[in-house]
Amino acid sequence: MPDNGGDICLVLHGLEGSMASHYSGPLLMAATRANMQGVFMHFRGCSGEHNRLPRRYHSGDTSDLICVLDTIKQRYPDRDIHAIGVSLGGNILLKYLGEHSSNPALQSAAAISVPYDLANGARTLRHGAAKIYQRHLLNSLRSSFYQKTRMMKMPIPIPDKDEIDTIYDFDNLVTAPLHGFRDADDYYEKSSCRQFIPSVRTPTLLLHAIDDPFMTPEAIPEKKELPHCVRLELSKHGGHVGFIEGNLPLKAGYWMDRRIESWLKGY
Repeated sequence: MPDNGGDICLVLHGLEGSMASHYSGPLLMAATRANMQGVFMHFRGCSGEHNRLPRRYHSGDTSDLICVLDTIKQRYPDRDIHAIGVSLGGNILLKYLGEHSSNPALQSAAAISVPYDLANGARTLRHGAAKIYQRHLLNSLRSSFYQKTRMMKMPIPIPDKDEIDTIYDFDNLVTAPLHGFRDADDYYEKSSCRQFIPSVRTPTLLLHAIDDPFMTPEAIPEKKELPHCVRLELSKHGGHVGFIEGNLPLKAGYWMDRRIESWLKGY
């Protein structure tokens, strides 16, 4: 985005997302309308180019976010930094804020359609209409992984394609061993952001829909878990990063963008 000299707003995408994801452009434009400088962070392997190490990215990996925040601060030491995390990016963002509550690099944050409990999400994606989303994500994950196995030697056993039929299978056979976790359950337990939210001390907006097909309502944090600086806004409808308004398909809009713009303008 063109540099307008304002505060920095960093956008973190979801699982297998990119700058091309339907929410990316509108969120960057919301930052621009809030007089902020939009910056987009691609996780490893999501920009259309594989990274040069066997490891990729995962829901609990805050190290790359820290590196990006440090780089922004070095280049723009006089500007405040804000962040918007979507789905997996929101999980990483909230985990970071909880881990670094005493000295966060961020002035404010917003997290959209976050899978607060990763195990809950993995179970939910196995059933009903959610299986459609799982198949789409799984095809992308498997394609990217097997492409990479042809480019470099992997430090883990390469599973057969027919062994990976669910997101849980992929996390159990690829994500977990590739990134130092015992198995998928260990990965979910240590990486789910819900346990880190009580430690957050940065003003943060949580935007979520009760009908999100990626998880059940039980995954959503309860009011007693939220510190005073964290505001949870629940809508009955909105799906996963949907939040569409309007009855005519060609004139439908995303009220999520306006809410994020309003939140950012408060800073």
